[in-house]
Amino acid sequence: MKSLKYILLFLFLAGCSAAADTTRVFIGWDGTAYHEADQGPRIGLALSGGGARGIAHAGVLQALEESGIKISAIAGTSIGGIVGGLYASGYSAIELKKIVKEIDFSELFSNRPSRTTLLLTQREEMERYLLSIRFDGYKPFIPQALTSGQNLSALLTRLTL
Repeated sequence: MKSLKYILLFLFLAGCSAAADTTRVFIGWDGTAYHEADQGPRIGLALSGGGARGIAHAGVLQALEESGIKISAIAGTSIGGIVGGLYASGYSAIELKKIVKEIDFSELFSNRPSRTTLLLTQREEMERYLLSIRFDGYKPFIPQALTSGQNLSALLTRLTL
């Protein structure tokens, strides 16, 4: 008898929530309110990493746009997170593909500053040695990453601001 009460309560609440006319309100950057009725299923997209192969996500997004499929939520890791973040910030798939074609990846992942920003003595110092090894006391210092990512961070800042 006790379980029957819970089953009836569950069915009642499920019926009430299904019959409710839900509307979401979004407020844009300019303060304008947008109303979106709850129509059909919501689609979430998870984008993986994979370095340069992850740039193919822009093509997948373009195919989804051409099919008329609207993405409700997007998430990603590594390059998928970058592509997903740019898409969520308002770039279309075609714009993302154009950005990818214009990027100089060797410069993007380079940790060296531009030669034009260096003093003459700094340029001479860089050109003097073929290989440099950093030391912490008497032990060689091994960095945690190949690059600090400052050029990538600057690119993302430029694209999103």
